Amino acid sequence: LGTCPEPRERGRGKALRIRGGLACSTGLPPHTPPGAMPRTPFFFINWGRAKRYSSMTALTASLALFLLSHSLTNRPLFRSHAERVLGGPRPFLLVYSLVSLGLFAWVIVALRQAPMLPLWDHEPWMRWVPLVTMPVVCVLAVTGLTSPNPFSLGPGGRGFDPDHPGILRLTRHPVLWAAGLWAGAHLVANGDVAAALVFLPLLILALAGPSLLEAKRRRSLGPETWERLTVLTRKPSRALFPEVGPGRVGLGLALYGLLLLVHEAVLGVSPLPL
Repeated sequence: LGTCPEPRERGRGKALRIRGGLACSTGLPPHTPPGAMPRTPFFFINWGRAKRYSSMTALTASLALFLLSHSLTNRPLFRSHAERVLGGPRPFLLVYSLVSLGLFAWVIVALRQAPMLPLWDHEPWMRWVPLVTMPVVCVLAVTGLTSPNPFSLGPGGRGFDPDHPGILRLTRHPVLWAAGLWAGAHLVANGDVAAALVFLPLLILALAGPSLLEAKRRRSLGPETWERLTVLTRKPSRALFPEVGPGRVGLGLALYGLLLLVHEAVLGVSPLPL
C-alpha cells in the first residue's frame, strides 16, 4: 500500500521489529486493518520496490554466471577449445582466474546492495560463528591451494607424494571443506534471503563436490593407481602438522587477519560481534 518502509539496506542500521512485523512509517500501528490505511493512487510507482526487485535480479544473475563459469571448466570439450583459442593451459587459467574474480566481485557488490529480508530472528551468538570458523577456513584454503592434490580442486597432482600427503591426511578436499565452512558460517550469521541465494548453493556444491570429484578422478586414474595414491589420505596422524608446515598455517592465519581488516570496508558490515 506504499505505507511501510522498504527493508533496510545491508549493513546500515537495524530493522525495527514490532510483534514480528515491520513498523509502518505512517505512525499507524503495524496491524492496522487495510481499510484504515491511506490509499495509494493507482498511477503511483513504488520506486523503492522496483529498486529492490532490480537488486535481487542483479544478485541472482551474478551468482548464476559465477556458478556457470565454474561448471564450464569441468567440460573437456569447452576447456580444450578455450585452451586452444587462448594459447595453452596457463593463459586459460589466467583468464579464467580473472573472470572468476570479476564475477565474484559482482556477487559481493550485488549482495551489498540487496535488501535485508530476514528468514529467521537473529541471535547475538550467530555473529560469533564466522569469527571462530574463518581461521580454519583460511588455513584449509591456503593449504589446499598450495599442496599437490590429484583428487580435488587445487594446483593439480604434479609433485604429490603418497607417502607424505600433507593436508590430505585430514581430507582429500581441503578447498571444498573451506568453501563449505565459509558458506555455512555466513549463512547462519546473515539469515536473510539474499545471503541464502549466495551461500546456500555454494554450501550444497561444497557438500556434493567431494563424491562427484572422487568418482571422476577414480575413473581417470584407474583403481590400482587410486588405491596406491590414497593409502595414507583421510587418516589423520601426528605427521599432519609437520607435513603441512608452519608456513602454510601462518599464511592462512595472516589471510584471516587481512580479511578482518578489510571486511567492513568492502562489505559495509563489521565482522566483529561486539
